[in-house]
Amino acid sequence: MAVNIDTVYQRVLAIANKEQRGYITPQEYNLFANQAQMSIFEQYFYDISQFDRLPGSEHPYSDMTTLLEEKISIFKKRNQPVTIINQYGDGILPTDIYRLGTVLRFALPNVPGSTAAEIEEVSDEEYMYYSASPLAAPSKYRPIYIRNSATTIKLYPNATTINTGLDKAATQYFQQTGKNQYNGQNNQFNAEGFSLAPTETQGGSGSVDVYMTAAPADQIKVDQVVTGTNIVTSPATTVKSFTAGATTTLGTGGITNGSKTFTVVAPTSGNGTIAIGQLLPTSGFPPETTVAGVQGLVVTASVAANNNVAAGNSINFKGHLELSQLPSAALTSLNALTFNEADSLSYIEPGQAVTGSGVPANTTVSVVNGNVITLSNDLTTGGVVTLTFASDDIKCHYIRRPVDVVWGYNTVNSTALYNSSISTNFELHESEETQLVIKILALAGISMKDQSMYQIATAEENRTIQQEKL
Repeated sequence: MAVNIDTVYQRVLAIANKEQRGYITPQEYNLFANQAQMSIFEQYFYDISQFDRLPGSEHPYSDMTTLLEEKISIFKKRNQPVTIINQYGDGILPTDIYRLGTVLRFALPNVPGSTAAEIEEVSDEEYMYYSASPLAAPSKYRPIYIRNSATTIKLYPNATTINTGLDKAATQYFQQTGKNQYNGQNNQFNAEGFSLAPTETQGGSGSVDVYMTAAPADQIKVDQVVTGTNIVTSPATTVKSFTAGATTTLGTGGITNGSKTFTVVAPTSGNGTIAIGQLLPTSGFPPETTVAGVQGLVVTASVAANNNVAAGNSINFKGHLELSQLPSAALTSLNALTFNEADSLSYIEPGQAVTGSGVPANTTVSVVNGNVITLSNDLTTGGVVTLTFASDDIKCHYIRRPVDVVWGYNTVNSTALYNSSISTNFELHESEETQLVIKILALAGISMKDQSMYQIATAEENRTIQQEKL
């Protein structure tokens, strides 16, 4: 039961006017009342932290932690939706949130195989470490999120882009009808793998470093299973790290013989990103020279240049793929590597939203059977499909802020008369009525510059605190 706003006001007036200290106007009272309510409410969290460190009472009606939890429970909200606004996992929290508790992914009702999991909060720095670890990387069984602001979060895993694979019959069907049919169905596609060959022959017995051009930056992913000639399969070889190649031109000064550093023109959109580990197949450097550092448009090579190359010449930075283990023998341009997309998409499951070219609006994943994905609607074209993780089943538990209190009134003959229909009561537990009166009196004493009233109210508040915590 809430604390009546008018009851507290009348008690405050009665005590304040007992010694003819002055009248507290409704406007002043509303300000003091909201300040007092928030002061009491915020103190709950500090008190719980303190009492949790102390031995409790065996009697639930006198155990302080239990009593505080009862008072806070008025403001708890459970299973409230977090709105995921795009395929990048950006989510908007409820507008009345004050303290965020747990973020959850709920299993979708009536959808076999849908998974429920608690979503762990991590920092930006922790996310970088988690994402680089095969064991700790975010998955549908262990999703994580970053708190971007007071009202937004970012969810991982969020979305991925895969190719819709077509067998020969499906390709012929697509050419004849303009639709993408797999296994006789217009709403299915095969998340098959794709193959790429190294562009550089490895020396000696092979290396975990593989260099290639035309590597699809949005397709090769960390922890993806790799197969092919000379690739070890037991245990499975996976992608440890990957940076796509880049194409640009040399900047001012070009490449100078004997120097490790040179400048470049920033790659234009779609031409990739320069990164450490990429190969530098240019006449200015010895074979197998790689990028050792990048700072802005200044690139540092792993060894010094052995020739001059003029500014304006084209330069290619070949993509760098690091395998999780050595191949059984050196890889050549004849050893195509197959990247299994299904293994990297282990979090795809029924109920997830699907967007992309040729995907009707409001399409979701219906069934996942190995590499074959069945959608709720027919695809109209082939190509790339974006699968969005958990767009409609993210919930959170949180504590909301108390609503602002209002002592509403109508003026009759220059007198403010209470009107309950336009008033808002305190939401605090009814046991806080006395504390509200004391705190409002203390604030009124400050406003009236009445030191005695402030001291009396403060002394009473201190006595109450000592009684609770001794």
